[in-house]
Amino acid sequence: MPSLKSWNAIDFGLLLLNNARTADLFVESLARKIPQGGLRSYSEGRKPTEVRSWREFVRKRA
Repeated sequence: MPSLKSWNAIDFGLLLLNNARTADLFVESLARKIPQGGLRSYSEGRKPTEVRSWREFVRKRA
């Protein structure tokens, strides 16, 4: 069963990487995917177009 920390991370939508190698690979992939200054257009509270609710996801798969 997941720990309380895991549940809290999930509840708040935080990425939880427990494996050091996985965390390293994730950071390396972000460094390649996001060019220098690539997050300048980010604005807090704006939902990216590729993010959908679970209901929308399930409806499209059915």
